[in-house]
Amino acid sequence: MQRDLLSLNLYCQIHILSFVPLDELFRTVSRTCKRLAEICAHSRLWHGKFFLLSSHFDQNALLCQSAVVYSRVNSPPQVILYGGNVSEKNIIRDVKDTLWCFDYGASKWEQSKLARLTEHSSVVYKNHMYVFGGNGGLACNYTAQLQKYSLPFNPESRFETVEVTTPPSARSGHSAVMHNDCMYIFGGWDGKTSFGDMHQFNFVTNSWAEIPKQEFTPSPRRTHVAFVNRDKMFIFGGFDESRPAESFNELFSFDFVEKKWSLVSCKGDLPSGRSRCGQFLWKNFLYILGGWDRVRHFTDLYRLNLDTFEWEDCQTNLSSLSSGIAQHSCVVVGDWLHVYGGKFISTDNTMMASDRILVMRLGVSNPLPSSEPEVAEEDLEEMMMDEVMDERMQLLHDCMEDFMELDTIKEIKGRSSYRSFPMLCSSVSC
Repeated sequence: MQRDLLSLNLYCQIHILSFVPLDELFRTVSRTCKRLAEICAHSRLWHGKFFLLSSHFDQNALLCQSAVVYSRVNSPPQVILYGGNVSEKNIIRDVKDTLWCFDYGASKWEQSKLARLTEHSSVVYKNHMYVFGGNGGLACNYTAQLQKYSLPFNPESRFETVEVTTPPSARSGHSAVMHNDCMYIFGGWDGKTSFGDMHQFNFVTNSWAEIPKQEFTPSPRRTHVAFVNRDKMFIFGGFDESRPAESFNELFSFDFVEKKWSLVSCKGDLPSGRSRCGQFLWKNFLYILGGWDRVRHFTDLYRLNLDTFEWEDCQTNLSSLSSGIAQHSCVVVGDWLHVYGGKFISTDNTMMASDRILVMRLGVSNPLPSSEPEVAEEDLEEMMMDEVMDERMQLLHDCMEDFMELDTIKEIKGRSSYRSFPMLCSSVSC
């Protein structure tokens, strides 16, 4: 039946495969042969689709952990997650002391025990992860310590304290970004007061310096979004009791060359103000995922075009998996988005700290041969409604029976070594 499916027009193949459950699409169908794997990578099948995966975190839920990707020349990347907590009614408890590493070469998770810390920041500079600030689990246990951890991951490695003078005040919920040889932190709070200051740490001189406030310096805030594009840093969202939560939807930029803050004029479908949302960059877009405004938790995914500064609401299936997500972390490896942990609101409105991973494919190849003409969407629908539709649906049924017979990893590996999905887990739900 596989041969019969492959003999059809590409668009008919895509339409037929769109009826296949998504977990079977990548666990089984995409591993039967290379051509089916290429077809299964088509954007019409994957666009806006999230999956829930098991994490293998020993059933330890994660909130407010840091997440970085350590990229190595001629070696597979490593995803590093550190710290976090489990909160109850927005009160921090059970602060974690575990550093988790997923190595894409070994395809497995490893862990190491370090200091307990949550709501801190982590960045990668050369062969170290630098961790600043955070909370150790008590109401007054905020820190201004800067620590470094040697990379790649080694379970025997431990933090080294970076000895500096005049560091910023102790805080958590701040942001940290990298630009050239410097780390920049903005905002945060000490449990009582939100900050609106910005500090630069120079890795070459091993020194801190405060950036003076200006007219368009963002107002004090915590748990906001910060990212770098070209020679500018951008700030979005966050929260402080001095303003309504929904009003935190402005976009600010800081020009590293001119040392100047600006309020960016945006257009399009602007997201509402929010804090504790996930963020990631993909090509020339900033994406923000979920978050909350002190009343509602969100499941929406917005993206901002960094050339035109136009916002767009991306349509996904996340609302079918969750009623809200916040305090999670996002990393991109290859063309896959991985969302770790977070406060997860189930579809029956049960709130829990998540030990699952959400995954979505961002970029996909188009397996259309250059000799095969494009087919308009309305023409495809007409094709699928003609007199051979019954025959094709029977083909789908027969193909699915064949695919189900292959549903063991051992048999699949025997047929093809082609891998279209980073296997971080063993179980999937859609």
